[in-house]
Amino acid sequence: MKKSYVITFLLLLLAYAGCDSDSEVSPTVPPVEEPSLESLVIANCKAVQAAAEAWGAEYPESVTEADSRTHLTMIDLLPEGVKLVNPYTGLRTAPRDGFAVYPGETCYQPYYGAYTEWAIGYRITGYGLDGPVVSLSNYPDDVFYFEDIVIENCFAVRDAAEAFAAENNGVYPANLADNSAAGQTVIDLLPGGNFLQNPFTRCETEPVDGGAANCGETGYVAVDPNGDGIWDGYLIDGVGAHAGIVIITLYPWSPEDETVVLNCVRLEDAVERFAGENSGFFPGDVDVDTTLAGHTVMDLLPRPLVNNPYTGQPTVPQNELASSRGDIGYEPVYLGPDVVGYVINGWGAREECKRLQRNP
Repeated sequence: MKKSYVITFLLLLLAYAGCDSDSEVSPTVPPVEEPSLESLVIANCKAVQAAAEAWGAEYPESVTEADSRTHLTMIDLLPEGVKLVNPYTGLRTAPRDGFAVYPGETCYQPYYGAYTEWAIGYRITGYGLDGPVVSLSNYPDDVFYFEDIVIENCFAVRDAAEAFAAENNGVYPANLADNSAAGQTVIDLLPGGNFLQNPFTRCETEPVDGGAANCGETGYVAVDPNGDGIWDGYLIDGVGAHAGIVIITLYPWSPEDETVVLNCVRLEDAVERFAGENSGFFPGDVDVDTTLAGHTVMDLLPRPLVNNPYTGQPTVPQNELASSRGDIGYEPVYLGPDVVGYVINGWGAREECKRLQRNP
């Protein structure tokens, strides 16, 4: 038996040796690596830079302003003449004006000379998942030194507003003089507990109540999307070297996630109205259950919900907590057979961006 195994093995070796020595073995093809999302952001920034250079010597105040000579915008000069896809959201929203601050953003900021109303340069910034990944300009970075201080001031005010909300049951300050539940104002929560310096005037005057308007200003505006007197958000903006030209705008959420939050707030209003018509009991199902007056939650929505910002499809509240981008969900809280509370949530680009709840 062992002898036959040996013979078989030798025959196989001879057969292999007799193969054409010139035949080539196909090389192993390495798998094609998918580009990282951050590399796609960088590619978007380079495409915007190419469009800016192609636009000509006279740069626009915004990425949508047309060149008076050719009637072309920078968007027209991008590949295929349309906006680029933000790789984190999947939406054609790049570029935007200003400074990039949300995942996947590509933003365009013009640079103006000291004695001209025309933009003579630009800075293009890209934001990755957790921070900036690229900055492209036709000027050295130091020409944006004062604008960068304005940007830093805006982020400092944002951090103070978030700290205020953290000690104030999630409610943001109505204005700069508003006190949190712990007795602190936004100014108290800034670095050093004092106003920040305006880099152009060198005076400690920032932030100001209301939108920024003058050189170097940082503005704070409380936002009440539901009109119920509860400050659920804010707008913080900064003006650079030229009065009236905003270089950065900050919200608690990205523009897309802000739409999801607004839809959550509107759904909450409808659910509360439902309970008001139903002896204080909430719905178990937003589509089917009716109040004593015969209204469903869908009937009581204060206005049509904004389309899902990530799919473009109509937003329809789910009878379960949301877990997909742009969706909003509703989950009842029972006490015996009665619905005495609820949880409403909204899902943003990467995670839950809003949760509203009422417990018995």
